[in-house]
Amino acid sequence: MVTVLVVLAALKGLRVPSRWAATHLLFNYSEGFLRRGLVGQTLRLVGHGAFDHYRALVALGFFCLVAWWALLLRLLVKREEVSTGSSVWNDAWVSMGVFASSIGCVFSMHEVGYLDEVALLVVLMALNLLPSLHRRSSLAGVMLAACACLLLVHEGQMLLGVPLVLFAGLCRSGAPPESPFAARGARLLPIVLPGLGALGILAIVCRYGTPSPERLAALRASLSARADFPLRVDAFAAIDHSVWQNYRADHWLDPGAPTFLLTSLLMAAPAWLYFVGTSLDRIRRARGTAIARGLLALGMVLVSAAPWALNVWGWDAMRWSALAVTSAFLSHLILILFVPVGRPAPTPRLTLAALAVILGLMTNDPGFLFDDTHIHWFPFAEQWTSSLGSSPRHFFDPPVH
Repeated sequence: MVTVLVVLAALKGLRVPSRWAATHLLFNYSEGFLRRGLVGQTLRLVGHGAFDHYRALVALGFFCLVAWWALLLRLLVKREEVSTGSSVWNDAWVSMGVFASSIGCVFSMHEVGYLDEVALLVVLMALNLLPSLHRRSSLAGVMLAACACLLLVHEGQMLLGVPLVLFAGLCRSGAPPESPFAARGARLLPIVLPGLGALGILAIVCRYGTPSPERLAALRASLSARADFPLRVDAFAAIDHSVWQNYRADHWLDPGAPTFLLTSLLMAAPAWLYFVGTSLDRIRRARGTAIARGLLALGMVLVSAAPWALNVWGWDAMRWSALAVTSAFLSHLILILFVPVGRPAPTPRLTLAALAVILGLMTNDPGFLFDDTHIHWFPFAEQWTSSLGSSPRHFFDPPVH
């Protein structure tokens, strides 16, 4: 059933990487340090020019998509449940079905090739490593490295991937899985160090990550000479402006912005409320003191809602709502993997999950995806006639956007 829902999500939103995404993948440090340059610099050093071709970037985008799904499945299959309730196979896979039917999953398919996808891959790599780390120094080191990579991939990850990594570290906290959560309260050093480190790296990125007009012009000329597809000129504007200029609130001057935001919130609500509600119920049943459970509940809600804070500055309301669903899902999965519970979950949870799946499948909006792309639906005729369903000769042709 989960496989069917994932395939359906792919049919509803999957596409080849846009020129905006491909252009961002090429940003590098050849003209000095700049924001969002880590991925391009890595490709530049490893590929020796191979990734200047659009076909290579398409292959990279789909590789990252398959890789993060593989890491997600590894989390579900390899990690045993630490609670005394239902098995991880039941709890986690029910949640997986809710996520697969949600706009979060559809949007993750649609974002193939975007830096968000690379960041999600980093988060899942960290989540797969944390269970095997038993020393606090190792835990802090992995979390700090993950936070640094996330912020060098995209500064917006301070409200997306970084909170997930810190929340996972809080739940893992270096204590044995069988110990009560309260025993982990004194082991906050592995959380504090990566948190402070992330703030420091963010300050450096914000202060020194905006290139001068001369350096940006040199980078654009260099990339244009090497790339075999027309670059998106407006993609360079994203790093030409400072962080604070990029995330400005003038998009609220658009009279349609409140309606757009409300629509995105309603589309995200079924899955997001399910994950947050079941997570809070799990925390209520967890072993430990009331204070420890209260702090854990507060952390889970803040991590799940953090992407919506970007609505204050950014204009991609649908994107932030989809990422809020993904954050809520991963937060819920982290709780299943790392936080023991004292009694089993109530039976009506399956009914709530079924309701969330049905509502998730019913949600649709013509302006939800990027570049005026709408969510495809049965019989997916437009999906088959798009670049995704065309002949292999045209599959790798750069799209219009």
